[in-house]
Amino acid sequence: MKKLKVIKESGEVEFYNHSKVQNAIRRSGISASAADNILSKLKPQLYDGITTKKIYSLLFRLINDKRPEASHKYNLKRALMNIGPAGYEFEDFT
Repeated sequence: MKKLKVIKESGEVEFYNHSKVQNAIRRSGISASAADNILSKLKPQLYDGITTKKIYSLLFRLINDKRPEASHKYNLKRALMNIGPAGYEFEDFT
């Protein structure tokens, strides 16, 4: 497989790293075999120049289909970022 370039939110470009994506999925509490299954469904949807935001979106949908209870943990960082700018409002809340 040709090395795919991924565009990060900062605009920086790096090569797609399978292990990095697999680790992110595993941190949400999904087993190694389920993570491999999800990654096998993700692979055909990847293309050169894909954004990390698009990869996240595809993964969230795949995780939500496979293990809805784990999708909330996978979404935690983004959910906290949506609370307010740089999390300050969340800090004030807590």
